[in-house]
Amino acid sequence: MKIIKIILIFILSELIAYADELDKHKENEKGLLFDPLVANSIEPRLGFINRLNTNNVRLDIGISYDLSRIKLNEYIDMAFGADFFTYTKLRKESDFKFPVETIDYLFGANFSLMYDSQESIFMYFLRIRLSHISAHIVDGLADSNIFIKTPFVYSREFFDICFALENENIRLYLGSDLIFHSIPDVFSLTNPHFGFELYYPLPNIKIIGGYDFKLTGIEKKIYPVHSAQVGATYSFSNSLGLFLGFYYYNGKSIHGMYYQDIDDYFGIGFQLIYK
Repeated sequence: MKIIKIILIFILSELIAYADELDKHKENEKGLLFDPLVANSIEPRLGFINRLNTNNVRLDIGISYDLSRIKLNEYIDMAFGADFFTYTKLRKESDFKFPVETIDYLFGANFSLMYDSQESIFMYFLRIRLSHISAHIVDGLADSNIFIKTPFVYSREFFDICFALENENIRLYLGSDLIFHSIPDVFSLTNPHFGFELYYPLPNIKIIGGYDFKLTGIEKKIYPVHSAQVGATYSFSNSLGLFLGFYYYNGKSIHGMYYQDIDDYFGIGFQLIYK
């Protein structure tokens, strides 16, 4: 729906246009107010996952950025930001070749809120995202100029809401998306998920583990989706790190061109961590 895409672009342009004005109240802090979820599949990542039990590689190139952060009072911070992600499925071939089979694009805007009472052992967070995602077949699935898999129009526009509480060692969260337009029109209005994350900080290294469970509705049927990630992040500086770890996914594919398929794989990979 073109009008929805226009609205998303307008929101992003307005956030950028007013960033300087909002910066009058901005805290001089680095990083996102709401850190990306460790195991959730629709998060900003810069890295790849080598699927150990399939002939594919997953390449994620994504960034979320807080355009402005405002401190409302001594307890509450809020931020406005933008999201730009791609999720790519590649095929492993000899001679270090990786034909691209499909790619999904996401862009949108986000709002986040943090409440720190300075008395509780937890801080409380809220993140709301408004996003558009589309999927496309790429020439890695073509043979003699004919696509092996028939392409079709795929897009979704949705809100994503997540509540979380966290401290230095744990984060618990609960959320759901709210799809208000999709092609094809086969997806449930809401798809709830919840999860947890554990952290063990060491000098320059942080051990991280996370699990996410989601219920995905397609064609009036509900499918469970399990995803987990565990590994360690080495910090080169306060703003840059490298994550090495293992990933597990079982459930409906994250790729729109394969939304009817079940993916079940273990993977190993790395991510660049930016703050």
